[in-house]
Amino acid sequence: MPIDSIDLSAPLRSSDLHRAATPVSVVVDAAVRGRVERGREFLRTVLAEQDRPVYGATTGFGALVRFAGRTDEADQCDNTLAHLGAGQGRTSPPR
Repeated sequence: MPIDSIDLSAPLRSSDLHRAATPVSVVVDAAVRGRVERGREFLRTVLAEQDRPVYGATTGFGALVRFAGRTDEADQCDNTLAHLGAGQGRTSPPR
């Protein structure tokens, strides 16, 4: 059976999230990669030019927002993924 795919060049729908409960492939084309890169460069510019906290980039998350984030960019990204994966609630009922 072929694996379903979700194309990130289109807006995500709630049905995409339900489909992602099972294995799916994710299509990331050059335009999407370009938008991600522009976002990354914007964040790096903000971090370099401003001496203020940036939620999730220089701080912790949620209740840990008052604490400093990790100084290594890759380590902070890992911290983001761990934070997002830790607070899962009930499974949504199928529609």
